[in-house]
Amino acid sequence: MPIDRWVECFHLPIRMAVWLGALFVLMLLAFAAHSQEAVVTWTHPTEYVDGGALPLEAIEATEVQYGRCGDTGLAADPAPVSAPVPGPANSLAGLALPYYGRWCFRARTIAGGVESDWTAVVSKDYPAPKPLPPDELTAK
Repeated sequence: MPIDRWVECFHLPIRMAVWLGALFVLMLLAFAAHSQEAVVTWTHPTEYVDGGALPLEAIEATEVQYGRCGDTGLAADPAPVSAPVPGPANSLAGLALPYYGRWCFRARTIAGGVESDWTAVVSKDYPAPKPLPPDELTAK
C-alpha cells in the first residue's frame, strides 16, 4: 500500500507522518547500534547414554536454544529461539541479542536423528554499554 494511502487510513497530516517515519528509522538505527552479540561454545559428547561410543562424525547437529531468562531458566515470553548448528562445529557466534540483561542458553545433540536431553541452562548478563565521559571539561 502506498504511503499516502496509509496516511489517509490513519488521518495523519503529511508532516506528522514524515516525522513519525523519521523517528521510526532513528529508533531502528539506535537499536542496531546497541544490540549485543553472544558466542556459545560446547564440548561434544563421546558416548551414548548406554555407554556406547559416539564418534564425532555421527553427530548431525547441535541445537542451541536461547532467550531471556525467567525464574527457573528460559522464559516462555518471548519464546526462546532455536539455532541448529551442523556437526561437528562446537560453537555458534554472532547471536544478535536485541535486549540487555540476563540471557539463558541450553543445547542438545542430534545423532542418528535422535535428540539428546537438553543441557542445564547457563546464563550470562549483557549489560547496557556505558557512555564515554565528556571531553574537554573546564572550570573557570
